[in-house]
Amino acid sequence: MFHAIMSKKLMGYNKMLPSRIIIAAAIVAHIVIFSFLLMASAAAFANSDVGDSVAGRVPQLLTAVSEKNAKTRECTLGNAVSDAVRFALSADLAIVCGGYLVRNLLPGYIAWDDLRAVFVEDYHLASVEVTPKKLSEILEAGVSRITLDETESIDEYASAYDGFPQISGFTLIYDASAPPGSRVYEIRIGGKIIDINDDDTLFRLAATKHMLDGGYGLPAIHNVESSELTLSDAFAVYMNHGMPEYRETELRIFPAGARDSLLAVFFPMGLALMAAILIILGNGQRFRRLFDFQL
Repeated sequence: MFHAIMSKKLMGYNKMLPSRIIIAAAIVAHIVIFSFLLMASAAAFANSDVGDSVAGRVPQLLTAVSEKNAKTRECTLGNAVSDAVRFALSADLAIVCGGYLVRNLLPGYIAWDDLRAVFVEDYHLASVEVTPKKLSEILEAGVSRITLDETESIDEYASAYDGFPQISGFTLIYDASAPPGSRVYEIRIGGKIIDINDDDTLFRLAATKHMLDGGYGLPAIHNVESSELTLSDAFAVYMNHGMPEYRETELRIFPAGARDSLLAVFFPMGLALMAAILIILGNGQRFRRLFDFQL
C-alpha cells in the first residue's frame, strides 16, 4: 500500500518536473537578457554625447544674481567658484570678480554648456605671489564702489561693480562708510589677523589672468604664472572632487560701517523678531502677575 502511494506521488512529481525546469530556464534567460541590455545601455550612455556633456554635480542651489548680487556682496556661487579656483591651482588664496558670474546654478548634474553659461566669459586662470599689502590694495579697489543710501544701507544699484571680490582662503572686514582707499579694516588668513601693511610675507594668490592683468580697473600684477585651466575647468574639477572646502553658511566678507554690518549679518531681522516672541512667551507668567491679565 505504502509503495503504491509513493509511486503515484513520484509519477505526479515527474510530470510536474519538466514544466518547472522550463519555467526556471525561462526566468534565467530573461535575467541574462535583461542584464546584457542594461550593460549595453550603460556602455552606450558612457560613450554618448549626453554622457560627455556632464561636467559634474552640485548638491544645492548656488546663487549669484538673486537675493545677493555677486557685484556687491558675498554670494554662494562666488564662494564656490573662488574655492574651485584656489583648489585647482593649489593656492593659498583666491579672488574671483563678481562680474564674472551672470547666472545661478541649480542643484543636480550640470552640463558643460550650462556651466560655461554661468560666466560672462570663460577666462583662463593664473596665479602669483602677493604680499598682504598688495592683497589689501586689490581688495581696496574691489570694495571702492560700495555706496550707502540715505538709510545707511548698501545701495545695490549704485554699488554694483564687476570687480567686487568673491574670495577664498581668507576673510575680510571692510568699512563701507570710510572713504574709498581706506576701507579694508581687517584680513584674516587661517583665522589669524595679518598686517595689511606687510610688504614681505608672501602668499600664493589664484585668480584669472584677466583680473591679474588689471581687468575691471583692478591693480595689475606682473610676473604671473598662467594656467591652461579656465573658470569652468576649475569648477568641474572641484565638483568632481566633491567640493571639499565649500560651506554654504560660511561668511567671508563683513561690511562694517553700514546697516549691513556684522550685527545684521549674524542677527538678521527675522531672528530678532523670533527672539522677541520667545522672550515674551518665556516671561508670560511674570507679565500676567505684573498686569493681572491672561496672556
